[in-house]
Amino acid sequence: LQVNVPEELPTDQTVMYTFGLDTTRNFDSPIKITARNQPGNRLVASWQIPIQLWDGVYFWRSRMNSKQGDGKNNV
Repeated sequence: LQVNVPEELPTDQTVMYTFGLDTTRNFDSPIKITARNQPGNRLVASWQIPIQLWDGVYFWRSRMNSKQGDGKNNV
């Protein structure tokens, strides 16, 4: 999965991403996969899904977790 950031972030931000993948839109099934603290840069982040996916419908989501130079989280 790949996320493209719509605008470039300031250079003093450390950017990490959280990805989620599931077969339900509520992300509440027992096979839900979550990958936290995946490194990215100011423009793009990607995550290699750690399992082989079977045919079917999957839902995915991502969230950017950034820290500015002052150490405060800005999401």
